[in-house]
Amino acid sequence: MVLFNRRAVPRAVFLLFLLALAAWASRELPPYFDGHTRMPADPGGHQVEMILDRADRAGAMEYARAKRLQCDADLSSLKREVAFQSSLDWYQRDYGRAQRLHDEASADALRMYASVKGRADKDKAEAQELIARIEAQIGDAQNLAEHTSVDAYVRQRLASSEIQLKNAKALLAKGRYGAAVGSAREGLKAVEVSSERSRGLLARFDDPSSVSRWRSWVSDAVQESRRSGIALVVIKERHLLQVYKNGRVVRSIQVDLGAYSLRQKSYAGDRTTPEGRYHITRKKGFGQSKYGLALLLNYPNEDDLRRFQMAKARHELSGRSRIGGLIEIHGQGGRGEDWTDGCIAPSDADMAWLYNQASVGTVVAIVGSDGSDGPIRSSLRRVRRTNERPGA
Repeated sequence: MVLFNRRAVPRAVFLLFLLALAAWASRELPPYFDGHTRMPADPGGHQVEMILDRADRAGAMEYARAKRLQCDADLSSLKREVAFQSSLDWYQRDYGRAQRLHDEASADALRMYASVKGRADKDKAEAQELIARIEAQIGDAQNLAEHTSVDAYVRQRLASSEIQLKNAKALLAKGRYGAAVGSAREGLKAVEVSSERSRGLLARFDDPSSVSRWRSWVSDAVQESRRSGIALVVIKERHLLQVYKNGRVVRSIQVDLGAYSLRQKSYAGDRTTPEGRYHITRKKGFGQSKYGLALLLNYPNEDDLRRFQMAKARHELSGRSRIGGLIEIHGQGGRGEDWTDGCIAPSDADMAWLYNQASVGTVVAIVGSDGSDGPIRSSLRRVRRTNERPGA
């Protein structure tokens, strides 16, 4: 017969208690033991929303749209978790996950904001710099365009640069710095292309070899005025007809020229005033010319014919091109614009005076520039100075 040991019972009970306690301790503690029943300090994510608001003002949707939308999703998850836990009985609530979601959302929002703010500050500075560069160049481009206004591409690019400049300024004022940079870049490219195109069309007015040749024509005309008493010099750059008598200018007359007067005449119908050394072959009275009194020139001369034949040989002109003729100094000018088909048009009053002064055989030199500080050469020089500035 086994005797019952009364001392063994308490020991067994105590051992069983320790085993149960160890088993219980190895499991996750209920929320009321680890403090997870306490709601997060910022359950609605208001601090996160404040960060996102700053990020939005800095352009988050422009610079980091995907990350910005993810922040919204994280914030929604936080709010749903808080709402779910709040709906449970107090002893069942576990806000631990809600706190983790809050901390992660806050950290992600801060990182996103820092990235966006850095890019926004960089773009703001770049937009301001680009706008300043456009403003520095657009005035010169407009001055050049005044002399190349017949060129549609110049006008189109200049208009585009003005529109993009206005748009870039508006975007900059709204804080849309990335978009402002895009518009400013387009505006700068447009004004540079416009200016480059104009400079190409006007380059010969500042070309040393061309200017030297034109000056020699002017010098020959001045010398002729000393021999024959009178000579005419037409300076296309300045829209000026100078009357020389005995080597001195006695009258300067403003004239209108061919609609495409910047170029050298190449063929019939190009509406360009020719350049060269000519003389008057006929004086036309009223009724003999479409535009009142007129002085007919000997265009084309030998140089014009030679240049025309060389251009055709190089296939720069079509086989059907003709050199043309009937270039006059005639009346009905003084309109302040180039409109003729290649002729030179003073006002009727100036034409009447000129008609009485000139005679058949009078020398007429037509040059692009006389090498003086004319409007085209001055505009080209200003552009060069602008381009030579640091950062231009």
